[in-house]
Amino acid sequence: MHAGHYEEAIQYAQKALEVNPLRESVVSYLALGYLLNNQWPEAEKIYLKWKGRFCQGSFKYCNRVFLEDIAKLEAANITHPDFEKVKQLLKK
Repeated sequence: MHAGHYEEAIQYAQKALEVNPLRESVVSYLALGYLLNNQWPEAEKIYLKWKGRFCQGSFKYCNRVFLEDIAKLEAANITHPDFEKVKQLLKK
């Protein structure tokens, strides 16, 4: 993600989810890959599917995991206009 190789990030996340479809951290990376690759509809599907669920692997709700991942990217000066869409979507 940090190197700007968003299409590759999408491909790697998809492969990882083939092995374990419930890896929430990978789901978050897949959504971010779509988002940063200007594929909002694909990212939105993931956020809506996982919104409100408890992430077993991180012991947090997925909304929080998704928002923390966005915050980490923003702290690294990686931004995207659709970050606001995600924040609003997950707050509802």
